[in-house]
Amino acid sequence: MTTILAAMQNSILVLDSIKDGWKIHEHLKHHSPNSVALDPNNPGMAYCGTVDAGLWRTIDGGQRRDKTSLNVPKSYITSTSVSVIEKGEPGLSKLYVGTERV
Repeated sequence: MTTILAAMQNSILVLDSIKDGWKIHEHLKHHSPNSVALDPNNPGMAYCGTVDAGLWRTIDGGQRRDKTSLNVPKSYITSTSVSVIEKGEPGLSKLYVGTERV
């Protein structure tokens, strides 16, 4: 199965391939996502940075999302990136998050 994550203006779309086409789910409605980063070393893990609701993570290809503990007051997330080479916490790749003060 192929999964595609797409950051839209007011939500994240999760597109899953199925036998007859695609199944589409919409998540994080009204949270202005502006960046998505997939972890190349952990299938199913991805991060989403938003303008108004912080950083979110999925460990199952976008079916469930959890807000991370990253709290950046009076700022919003402008970019997210996951390193292919560098390791972060045990079993995880290193995550980089860009912010902008509002």
